[in-house]
This record gives sequence, structure tokens and C-alpha cells, in this order.
Amino acid sequence: MPFPSFNASNVLPPYVGQWPGAPLGFSPYPATLGEIAQQLGATPERRGILAGFIQLRRQLRNLGFTIDRQWIDGSFCENIEFLEGRQPGDIDVMSFLSHPTENDAAAFGALVNANIHLFNPIQSKAHFKCDHYAMTADAMSIEQLCYWNALFSHRRNGLWKGYLQIGDEGAASDDILLADLGAAGLAP
Repeated sequence: MPFPSFNASNVLPPYVGQWPGAPLGFSPYPATLGEIAQQLGATPERRGILAGFIQLRRQLRNLGFTIDRQWIDGSFCENIEFLEGRQPGDIDVMSFLSHPTENDAAAFGALVNANIHLFNPIQSKAHFKCDHYAMTADAMSIEQLCYWNALFSHRRNGLWKGYLQIGDEGAASDDILLADLGAAGLAP
């Protein structure tokens, strides 16, 4: 499926095609990090946010996390420059992760607490320009998935919109894009 364009409301459409139930025609839209950079990284501010996002992904991997998928949303996925006359301040990220210690609650809790800057949204925003939330596969419930889908599929004014889903293309892919951003003076 091609990367969706902003619709007449200047947001990613909640679905593409003739009806919202068409298979693979609805949000979250699968995307690669390269596509996100190409389609949504047009300004230095946006590229700086992407560099922070890549750093967040790098640190998660360095701690042994597997990134099963990440949902990407917020003003970063909108034409916020037109809608509100400003640059996006961050990228909203919901990470679905796996970790070898997740079944050992004490070890997993200690790992998270020692790296709280990755898991506390206020701290992750300050460190990485990411309003970051995370959930492990064993902690997922239908109610939580419904909550995040409802949150990511609407603007604060109630407008329906789409969002993106990225998998783990691997550290090498992230590093190439980060090097490109660094060469432009935009990597943190």
C-alpha cells in the first residue's frame, strides 16, 4: 500500500479506498522509516524529531528490546504547519515491545526503572522529542489496544484521522537514516 497523502483536512486519512472496511485500506498504515522521513521530514524541525525517534529506537534495542511494531501519530503526522501555523514539537509513539526478562517481573521492573527516560513520556519527550509509551506483548489487552487506537485515530477536536505503523527494519537501516540526518546537522 502506498504511503497515504494528507486529505482535505490536512491529516492522514482514517482509511483509503471506497469504504472503511476494505482490507488493508485503513489506519494504521504500514510505513518504513525511510518513507516517513521522505514524506514527513520536510523541515529541519521534523528531521530533528526523526533523529530523536531513531535514537530512542537505538537505545531500546541496546537494552535487548525487540521492537515488534510502533504506532506513530500526533502533530508530526499532520500538516500542522497549515492547520495551526507551527512546527510539530514531537512525535507520538506507542511501542509494542518484547524483552527476554519480561516474564521476570523484578528484573524487568529494574530494567525499566534504570532507563526511565525511555518509558516516562515526559522524560522521553525531553530526551528524544518523542511522547513515548510502551507495552510488552504479555501486558497487552483488547481494552488497551482499543484505547490507543481510539486516541491515535482522532484529533483533539474529534476529527477522524489516520496514523502510521512501523516495524523494526533493523539497526542498520535506522543508522543509515540517522547518519544522513547527522550529516545535515540534525541528529541529537
